[in-house]
Amino acid sequence: MGLYGVLVELDVFSEVSVSPQLIGPSSPTLPAPPPTTLLGALAYPYLRKKKVSEVTYVNGKPCSPVVELISKVHYASAGFYARTEQRVLERVNQTLYLRRAHLDKLEMAWTVAQRGITIYADDKLYLFYIVSDPRLIQYAWGITRVGRKESIVVVRNVIVGLLEDLIAEEHEGLTIFYTPKNAAEWCEGASEVRMNILDVDNLCKIETPKAGQFYIPDFDGMKCRASENGVFLRITDVQDPISNRPLMILVPKDVIRC
Repeated sequence: MGLYGVLVELDVFSEVSVSPQLIGPSSPTLPAPPPTTLLGALAYPYLRKKKVSEVTYVNGKPCSPVVELISKVHYASAGFYARTEQRVLERVNQTLYLRRAHLDKLEMAWTVAQRGITIYADDKLYLFYIVSDPRLIQYAWGITRVGRKESIVVVRNVIVGLLEDLIAEEHEGLTIFYTPKNAAEWCEGASEVRMNILDVDNLCKIETPKAGQFYIPDFDGMKCRASENGVFLRITDVQDPISNRPLMILVPKDVIRC
């Protein structure tokens, strides 16, 4: 089965907000959209075109229709050069949480809450996917939002290559993309963040989401050394302004063996 690397360059026209799953909207935002959110960003134009229903059942469990893409998208990551995390106030409708006796009280229908947001340098955000279905590539041009629906984005460019042609010989390099911790021996200039992974259960109704540890760059990328389970990919069509070399992405080896 052939695999393709798909790099999507986005202009972000508003802040990006992604709350950790099972956490309220007033929580701090994740510093970058996790793989599950990136899968949803790609699935939105795909499912809209196919007019798929809002609920899909897998083994009797109600799931998001995004689950249809889980077997076609083997990896997803996001990259950026710098970020600022802030909080803003927003108006929140709390009708769903009111007791029946209070449903007719309009003054109780709305409240104010804090929401964590992330703003990226130069309004740039990069997405990277590894897909096995080449038909998905055209839908990358249809990505219009990442995270909460208020986060509006525009696709500036989509670069596609056969995955086997992207594999680099380097074992160390600079990358602006977050990477699973087990793919790197170490990363400098990075923080560790726990985020939901690409797994069918995370797209269905479950009590505890499946998550993993990721290295995420702090500023101007992070320098990493690949572990035995990691491999660098090189995007020769995009020049990294920091290293003046082609853009590099560190991914687990198991995703290139699918």
